[in-house]
Amino acid sequence: MSASWNAGQPRGAGRQASSGQGPAWRGTGGAAQAGGTTSGWQSSPPSPADARGRGHLLRAAVALAAVLLLAAFGYYLFLRPRPTPLILWTPEAYPLQMPPVAFAQEDAERLRQANPLNLRTTAVPLRAQPSLEDLKAALRKASREGGAWGLGHSLVLVYVAAHGQVNERGEACLVPPQADPFDSSTWLPLSDVVDAVRQALHPSRQAALLLLDTPRVNSAWRCGWLENDWDEHLSALLTQQTDDRLWVLTAAGPGQINWAAPELRASVFGHFLARGLRGEADPRSGQITLGDLFHYVASHVDAYVQRRRGARQQPRLWHKGQMVALDENAPAPPKAFRDALAGLRVAYVDAARRSQPLDAQDAPADPVAAARRL
Repeated sequence: MSASWNAGQPRGAGRQASSGQGPAWRGTGGAAQAGGTTSGWQSSPPSPADARGRGHLLRAAVALAAVLLLAAFGYYLFLRPRPTPLILWTPEAYPLQMPPVAFAQEDAERLRQANPLNLRTTAVPLRAQPSLEDLKAALRKASREGGAWGLGHSLVLVYVAAHGQVNERGEACLVPPQADPFDSSTWLPLSDVVDAVRQALHPSRQAALLLLDTPRVNSAWRCGWLENDWDEHLSALLTQQTDDRLWVLTAAGPGQINWAAPELRASVFGHFLARGLRGEADPRSGQITLGDLFHYVASHVDAYVQRRRGARQQPRLWHKGQMVALDENAPAPPKAFRDALAGLRVAYVDAARRSQPLDAQDAPADPVAAARRL
């Protein structure tokens, strides 16, 4: 008999090798030669349900991105903080025949630099009666830029610095530099200025704060101004105003003037107005309301004038025929008046600029340039 093992291999092993057959766990030899060894745990192809799930996820991500972009666009268009328009209607140098409006240009420059990120300033020169048309054009531009969009009322600030006198008809008037101090027909009635501001506002989206830096003198004999009862006739004009969109802040009270302060290189009213708009009116929050601004300006102006000039200067705020002042003898404003003060935003605050001293924002004094302007 022949042995059942051949060279240590069981019978039939040679036939398996020659036929390309191997153990079951290694696959066939043909498969190994064609593509190498194959494994029994290969992944199955994706099912249609998995493809549909990924499609739903992709569509949800696209829809979410579209909603976020639409929300961002809506915020930018309707709710984003907008700079408050500030129109500076200030005179050039008055002729020597009339007293100067001291530091009017310095006040305007300080207001321009107080909060440039949140106050969009427009300078309009005050020369003569035709300058009112330039003011109307600036008001219309401010109305177009901010009146049609946004929530609540946006505010337009109009700062006016000029001599204030009363004509023979008993009208409170502004006296421009190119006017004739002896001819009241060349003066500018304040009622025309108030009407121009009112007519330029958006009917439902805008309000205006008229800042009157006047009067500067009580009398000037060389101009024929023997006395000045400006405040009496101004009060009569503002008492008749019933427009809910109009606010008027005057620099002084009855029988008072806006004092110049050479030590501040500004008028007292202009100096503290700039500081209030810069953010000192409300150092705690990120915005300044009309109530904050009025309380800051009125309290600091009167305290400074009492301490440095031995006089009184009490700014007053008018709205819809009603007046409020920081005076113990003045009547308390009604609740609706106080609520309106607290709810009307004047401007946002630039925190970085608020922490910077006000004097550091001023350019060095240049007496030669000032003399050349004169």
